Amino acid sequence: MSRNTDDDRRTVLKLAGLTAGGVAGVAGLGGIGAADEGDESEEDGLVTVEGGETVAGTVERIEAAIEEEPPELITTFDHAANAESVREELRETTLILFGTPEVGTPIMRENQAAGIDLPQKLLVWCDEEGQVQITYNDPEWNLVERHGVSRSEEIEAMSEALANFAAAGAGEGAE
Repeated sequence: MSRNTDDDRRTVLKLAGLTAGGVAGVAGLGGIGAADEGDESEEDGLVTVEGGETVAGTVERIEAAIEEEPPELITTFDHAANAESVREELRETTLILFGTPEVGTPIMRENQAAGIDLPQKLLVWCDEEGQVQITYNDPEWNLVERHGVSRSEEIEAMSEALANFAAAGAGEGAE
C-alpha cells in the first residue's frame, strides 16, 4: 500500500480529531528527547534508536521492510507537512502505521481497549541536533503493562517486528 495523498491524509486527520493545532501538539515531541541508541525508558514505554541520514530515506527503508513482511502498511502521516499547511513549523516528523489483524485481533479480544494502541506505529523524526531518530512503543509496556494483555506470542511478534523495522530504517546502505 502506498502513501495516501495530502487530501486523504488531511481527511483522516480531521476524522481522527487531529486538527492542525492538535497535530503540532501531538507531534511536537515535547516529551521525546535525543535518546541513546537502543534507549528504552521503562517510565514512558518508548524505545528510540538512531535512524539513517535523512527522515525520507529512513521512512522509505521502513516502508520497504514492512511491505516485505506480513503486516500491512496502513498509512504514513507527514506531521511536518500538516503543520506547514497551516503555516506552522515543525522539524521533520513522519508517523508510519502498520499492522495485521492476525496479531491485533486476539489482543483486542483479550482487552478491547488495547485497540487504542493498535495498529503499531513508528515515528521517524529529526531531533534538535539534526539527527534522525526512530521511536516506537514497547509492546511489553504499552500492551502488557498498560492494558494487561497476556498474549505473549503476539506481544513477542510485535516487539520483534518493531525492532526489525527500526533496524531497517537505520539502514546499512546509502540513502
